[in-house]
Amino acid sequence: PFLRVASFLTANLTETLVSGFERSYNVSVNVIYPDTIQELNHSSFDVILADTAEPLQNLTPYLARITISGYPKGFPDGIKGECTVCFGGRIYAFAQTELGIMVNDAYLSQYGLPVPATYNNLGNQIYEGHLILANPETSTTMLRFITALIGQLGWTRGWETLKNMTVNSGVFALSSLDAANYVAEGKYGVTVTTADRAIPYIEAGLPVTFVYPRNQTFASLAYVGVWNGATDNPSALEFLNYTLSIGGQSLV
Repeated sequence: PFLRVASFLTANLTETLVSGFERSYNVSVNVIYPDTIQELNHSSFDVILADTAEPLQNLTPYLARITISGYPKGFPDGIKGECTVCFGGRIYAFAQTELGIMVNDAYLSQYGLPVPATYNNLGNQIYEGHLILANPETSTTMLRFITALIGQLGWTRGWETLKNMTVNSGVFALSSLDAANYVAEGKYGVTVTTADRAIPYIEAGLPVTFVYPRNQTFASLAYVGVWNGATDNPSALEFLNYTLSIGGQSLV
């Protein structure tokens, strides 16, 4: 069995989901990462993954209308997004987790700082000058983080936490990638970013750790759909159901 997946999600999230599916169903999956929806050849994929529903609206003539009983099964509470069953059942939402804290262990050890366990910890004065954040005006990752933090903690507590973190941030990087680079290079000790930013440094053997904060793991919506020419491929429907299952949700 063979499956073609076009993904607009991060490589880390995509590969985690795909690997779990391959192990569970003994299916070989080929993943492509198009830069834009417009450049996607509709016959070049069986399943599409995306982090927002709106751009996929242009693909609805090419996506199958599918009804899934018992949906959603593995959906965390309190997640907000554009829609859950979109465009008449052609796109389904699932929860993705990617935000967390990236630290340079050698840097923290040098300054006698503990590894922060929560985002609240980043507002502690001990991290003043050791934390670097991305500018939300130029970083979509930071903007997503602010939205998620306020959504979970509420307006008052959320902004109070952000204010304390902002005070501790030495400078503001243009992007979360820049902030991750500064931490990996040991110029700063801590940042908020996504797992895929930290993984290359960890794999390269740098003293970098990625932490999903305790009781503050934010999930946001991602979306999955099946090309209408792939409905005869059992693996396409199996992947859709796997992505929306408790097993699939537990991976991402």
